[in-house]
Amino acid sequence: QATVEALCSIGIDADHLVAVDFAGFAEVVDAAGGLTVDVPVPVRDPGAGLELPRAGVQHVDGRTALALVRSRHPQHLVDGAWTPVPADPDGRASAAGTVLGALVDAVRGSVARPWRLQTVGWATTGALGVDPGTSLTDLAALAGADLSTVEVVPSDLRDGAIPVALPTAGTRAAIEAAGLSCGG
Repeated sequence: QATVEALCSIGIDADHLVAVDFAGFAEVVDAAGGLTVDVPVPVRDPGAGLELPRAGVQHVDGRTALALVRSRHPQHLVDGAWTPVPADPDGRASAAGTVLGALVDAVRGSVARPWRLQTVGWATTGALGVDPGTSLTDLAALAGADLSTVEVVPSDLRDGAIPVALPTAGTRAAIEAAGLSCGG
């Protein structure tokens, strides 16, 4: 309920909540047979357990997909040396969107393989937490949603021991421009 109230405070109406824990995310990726992602440059983040020493289209497992999503301090391989990536407040959200899009593609590809679809279904069941009002119809609608584009709204990013993105007037304007509103 606190999450619903926090979203409503910046203008986003939430009918239902679906939460996925880290271990569950990795299990769903593995159950779907891994993900195909395009890595523009070699990247690593020792703190997140990320190590992709070559660029290009690659097939990654659940642990690596999770590391891509969790990466806060990536480094790129430049002229043979690992170099910290300049701070990009939208970089992590964009990377998460890319991984999420690849996961949706992998899960949708499982429909043609009943054995894989069953494995994905079992992994998803264990990985998701939903509010009491969420029905199977609601989850099916979510499965059909277009999640290919991630829009990062402006915020006041405070990077510290616990990074926080605080809403600003720009946050609220972007949410309104997207046609979202809170009915509460």
